[in-house]
Amino acid sequence: MSLLVLTLLALATRVSAVPKAEPKETGCFLNILGNGDMTSLFLNSSRKFPNPNPTYGTALVTFDENETLYVACPNVDPDWKYPLVPDGEEAKCVANTTIYALTSNKTLDFYSLLCDQKFRPYFYEHFSSAKCEFNFTIQYIAQKIAGEDVDIITLCFDKTQILPLYAKYTTNKWSANFVYYNPNINFSYVPDSLFDDLVPWRVYAQTKQTMENLGVFGYITDDVYLVPGQLAAYDDFLTQFQRDSTFDYANAPFQWNTVNGGNWKNVTSSIQWLVTEGIDLGDVTILSGTLRIATLPNKGGRPVELFLSGDGRMPVPGWFWKLMIARTPQLAVVFFVYNNPYVEKSVVDEEFKTICKEDVLDILSWATVDNTDPKAGFTYACAVGRDYMVDETMREIVNNALDENSLVEVPSFRLADAVKMRQVGKLN
Repeated sequence: MSLLVLTLLALATRVSAVPKAEPKETGCFLNILGNGDMTSLFLNSSRKFPNPNPTYGTALVTFDENETLYVACPNVDPDWKYPLVPDGEEAKCVANTTIYALTSNKTLDFYSLLCDQKFRPYFYEHFSSAKCEFNFTIQYIAQKIAGEDVDIITLCFDKTQILPLYAKYTTNKWSANFVYYNPNINFSYVPDSLFDDLVPWRVYAQTKQTMENLGVFGYITDDVYLVPGQLAAYDDFLTQFQRDSTFDYANAPFQWNTVNGGNWKNVTSSIQWLVTEGIDLGDVTILSGTLRIATLPNKGGRPVELFLSGDGRMPVPGWFWKLMIARTPQLAVVFFVYNNPYVEKSVVDEEFKTICKEDVLDILSWATVDNTDPKAGFTYACAVGRDYMVDETMREIVNNALDENSLVEVPSFRLADAVKMRQVGKLN
């Protein structure tokens, strides 16, 4: 994201932008971003974040007359005097932008419901009794609305090492609509949960000293250091409430800042371009995760695994990866970004051969990365198919993802050519 865009985001004011659209004869039309960063959270009758109606080409969501929706302003500023139940209540569509809130017994215009949160980010975590790969913990980053969990991100989490194996979520073309989102917020976490007795920001503050205690010197500098690396990217979501949930430390293991602003950003942006502008893929499943543990040599040249909690937990991942799966048309590909700015490419090339059978990055004309600079994080791509991965961890994750999405064969890369033609057309 350019400095100009970041500046515009930082300067964006809170505005009310009532949608311009022809009213339905009956029913409601609500803009999910209608009041900018003060739009109330609302869900459809299935208690899900709704997708906009493609007929309008904007962020408008339509409801039939008397159809149920849920409205909330989680963590509202108590001085704001929000007129409905802040934690959420059931409402009914009356007409156009008018709704009736059942618990509060109020009929009002949806755009009068300005939501001012006490602080950001605000999210909720809950666990499942089920397990994910390797018997790891399934944890959800969510909102609790009207007493029900509304899941946003599913984490497969290793509670022993305190490291997410992956984050799983769904994205689509609508995620590009929220251009005024301000991402300049701090990461947070839920105490007494996944991080046990650790306080994440304290661990980050001590990374240089901890590495020196491990006998590893000189790698953290003013220009190269460790930051939280979001697995689920905030701009893969549409609403502020969903985007803010990505600022959970549980979704953000250690990543070198040059990789974070380099090829991890490039991979994320490339996928986002394909989903939002390149071709209509519908709902796309994303799994974004970590693999192996990074090492750096000590003064004697011996590689040292980087566990930064001070007691053998919270490791620096050796790799970050991002798997995208679209069902219609069928497309699946997984990117791998090496999370170490201090290793030459020939060494990383050899390690990648222990992960995947073949690098297909050059086939993907829509993917833009920089493999000339080790600080950016050397990047590779792999076709997705059953048992196509060499690494056992990735093989199990990919096979399970294919099963969940009813895909069994390696999807064709002809779609990449179609997107390339589209790019050429745009340039001409």
